[in-house]
Amino acid sequence: MNTLLELDLEGFSNQEILPQNMHYLTSLRIVNLKRYTSWSSNLTSLPSKLWDFKFLTRLNISRCLNLISLPKKLDNLTSLTDLDINE
Repeated sequence: MNTLLELDLEGFSNQEILPQNMHYLTSLRIVNLKRYTSWSSNLTSLPSKLWDFKFLTRLNISRCLNLISLPKKLDNLTSLTDLDINE
């Protein structure tokens, strides 16, 4: 499963946190967490698992209204070219 390039969890509501084995998805390029329900209601910060994806080019965390701020670790995503944080 380490060849998966895109993970789309838009509006997903059956999981309280990101999958525990997500760190094995080392080839991820695109992660869409728009309206990720757990984030929209509970989560105030991004999980540290996201900073392991060195090849990530696109991250969509829009409509996750309780996020307070973006961590400094965002600098670790050196391939990131598109970050969507719109309400």
